[in-house]
Amino acid sequence: MVKTEVKDKFIELRAAGNSLEAIAGELGISKPTAIKINKELELDIDRLKLINIEALAVKYGMVRSARIESFGRLLERLDTALEAVDFDRMTPLQLVELRLKVADRLKTELDFKYLDMEQGYLMELD
Repeated sequence: MVKTEVKDKFIELRAAGNSLEAIAGELGISKPTAIKINKELELDIDRLKLINIEALAVKYGMVRSARIESFGRLLERLDTALEAVDFDRMTPLQLVELRLKVADRLKTELDFKYLDMEQGYLMELD
């Protein structure tokens, strides 16, 4: 019988993407035992993988929100610059094009997915 500590470490290593051979070597078990444990603990491994993905999604969300704020500030600056520009020159066209590009990028940033932990998959928000 395999000890609980070994099983816990096995779940951690497997959820992190380590091969059965590498895990067997690190834990000092045979590869056939690693295969058996892998089958036995498949749900626990998948659950930990999902938790790891959720943690990354939270981290990504924070990074995304910072980018959205940055794009928003840039749009405000571009709007201010457009109001002050003399439209008899060509540079306003460049500002308008830049503003449209930034607005489009901001829209792209606002279209995102979220992780549904109960269902175990990413869902799109409209």
